[in-house]
Formats: sequence, structure tokens, C-alpha cells
Amino acid sequence: MIDIRDCIIDGKNETRLLAARELSKDFIRKRPHDLIGIVAFAGQPYSVCPITHAHDWLPTLIDTEVVYNKAVTPGTAVGSAIGFSTTLLTNGTKNSDSKVIILITDGSSNLGLLRPEQAAELARDLNVKIYTLAIGSEGGRIRNNRFPTPTQEFDTETLKRVAKITEGEFYRAQTTESIENAFNTIDQLEKKESPISTFRDIKEYHHYFTLAGAICLTIMLISQFQNRIKLL
Repeated sequence: MIDIRDCIIDGKNETRLLAARELSKDFIRKRPHDLIGIVAFAGQPYSVCPITHAHDWLPTLIDTEVVYNKAVTPGTAVGSAIGFSTTLLTNGTKNSDSKVIILITDGSSNLGLLRPEQAAELARDLNVKIYTLAIGSEGGRIRNNRFPTPTQEFDTETLKRVAKITEGEFYRAQTTESIENAFNTIDQLEKKESPISTFRDIKEYHHYFTLAGAICLTIMLISQFQNRIKLL
């Protein structure tokens, strides 16, 4: 069964798709200082949320917007999704040293003018790294309302090549633990130390010594002047 509930979330058996959604929300919560955006795709990509620091609504958007939508062309346009995400990412994080796409899919690319490898090369040229997470099963893509029967469209080799082109990593998610480990690994690999400015409270005392020196010099000059007067 392609829709077998082989992942455990909050003590309940759930599908890999739901597990990936829940764990992606946990990942976002761990990165409060990141600029994050969400792109969903089927036969074409669409922006769920632009690049933002405001993360409060992202979990809700994942639940409400990253779902099958009849208005979206059916299919799996992986290349187009990468290209679209790369454009949003580079435009929204121009001053960022680290630009990362986490691509989660249960199928293979079967639509779109841009092949996944071509899109990955464009992403690499723009210093974008792609981590790919395959959540499909050997029998094909995850079953849903649009695809009530399994189809043999699970392609890990392309996802491996996409990750390799951009110096990212490929992850095969078959259990809750493997999905969680993938997100935890990405979190560790993309840890960036924030620059810390160190300030020292320096109190200047040199003016006291300068004043004391000036007083001593004045006293010495007065004393010499008085001695000369006595000699005269």
C-alpha cells in the first residue's frame, strides 16, 4: 500500500507526507533568525510565503496552503520548482552568505521545460545549495485524491544528482526517525556563527597624571623663579 502509515507522530501512525510536514515545522522553529520562504509545487510551482523573518504564520501556511489544489496543474515539475525557489531566494536574501533550498518530493520530475539538473546548475552558479529529501516509496508516489492508485514515479537518482551539483546532500526518508535525522543534519550543516561584537568599557585616567605632572612642573618653575629672585 502506497499510503501506508509507517511514521509515528505524537504517538499516532501517520503517512510520510504528514511526517515531513510536521518535522519541517519543527525545523523552522529551530531557525528563528533565518530568512525563510515556502514554495509548493505540482505541475507548476507557486509561492506559499515569500522570504521573511516573520515565522509565526509559516506552520499555519504549511497546513493550509501546501496541499493538493485543483487550481494547480497536476504533475511534478521539480526543475521549475528549483528555478522558481532559486529566484525567490536570491532576490530575497541578497546580503546572505548562505542560501539553501530543502526540496521535499515523493515523485520524479515529469513536467516543465527546465530539467532538475539544469535548474541545479543555475542554483549552483548563484551560490545556492540544495538538500533533497525523498519521501516516496519503492511502489511510487504517495497516494492522494489526485492519484488514487500508485504510479512508478519515484526517482532518487535525479535527486542525488541535484544535491551533488550544488554540494548539498540527499536524504532518503522512510521512517519518522530518518526524516527527523535529515532535518537535524541540515540544521547542523547550516549552522552559522553570528558575529559577536565585544565592547570594553575603557576609563581613561591619563588626564589625572597629566594634571599632576603639570602641577609639579608649575611648582618647580615657581621654586626656581623664587630662588633666582633671592640671588638677585
